[in-house]
Amino acid sequence: MIFAPSLGTVFEWVDIHVRGWLGAVIAARVFSGFDPTTIVVATNSIHSGLRYPVVVAADIFVIGMRFVRETRGISIHADD
Repeated sequence: MIFAPSLGTVFEWVDIHVRGWLGAVIAARVFSGFDPTTIVVATNSIHSGLRYPVVVAADIFVIGMRFVRETRGISIHADD
């Protein structure tokens, strides 16, 4: 009774830590030649680094609104 939820929690924490570690390692490897100050000076905007996350969030929102169907009024307990 306790084993399955505990195992799920362990998998989730491992997943979070691995993704966090890999995110830091990959970012350090990919962007090792870039200096954040150079980006700000080149664009004359401290917000230039926000373009990518905002565009990705907007894309995910549009895709979600287009392809994820509405579930209001649909019973998840209906016997089919």
